[in-house]
Amino acid sequence: MASSIRAAAAIDWSKLTVSLGLKKETIAALQAFRKRNDEASRVVLALKEQKTEIDFEHYRSTLKNKGIVNEAEKALSSFKPTKFDLDTQMKIVEIVESKAVRDICRI
Repeated sequence: MASSIRAAAAIDWSKLTVSLGLKKETIAALQAFRKRNDEASRVVLALKEQKTEIDFEHYRSTLKNKGIVNEAEKALSSFKPTKFDLDTQMKIVEIVESKAVRDICRI
């Protein structure tokens, strides 16, 4: 999957839109998608860099209702995220990606 991401990043978008003879609406949709994808990537990167630990002692010293802080800490410590088996979906995505990259690279 990483190789398909690198291949997709190496796409010459201006050449792609000209060589395929796409309509203006399709080109605009592709450009809008690319812009949203770039923005989402920046947001994800910024979120990954943020501090994720909570200083409960700070909130206990700041808030009058210390019980709510205790409840929040207990809820966070007992939280177990649900796990899903995404292997089938990821295989489908990889197949679609590889076909799309192969078709684009032929251009």
